[in-house]
Amino acid sequence: MHQQELVTLTPSFSEFGPATEASIFAIKVLSDEGSGAFSDIISGVNAAVNHAVDSGKPSVINLSLGGSASAAIDASLTSGISSGVHFTVGQHAS
Repeated sequence: MHQQELVTLTPSFSEFGPATEASIFAIKVLSDEGSGAFSDIISGVNAAVNHAVDSGKPSVINLSLGGSASAAIDASLTSGISSGVHFTVGQHAS
């Protein structure tokens, strides 16, 4: 079973090595089968961005999604980037 989700990472380290003080949380936006609406993905991105901004710490949001392109998702990511949040985006073949 392939699970797709948004993950927000708040790195916290002073040297090289594991981020032992990092906070990691997942926001599930798709069904167990991997399907869902663009609006659910956007809501998840917005929730993750709000959490990251509220934390006041440097943050990275990781998305692993499949499917077609979406201008609305792109706009949501652009807004998050404007808020100072970093993203990694990977696409799985659909």
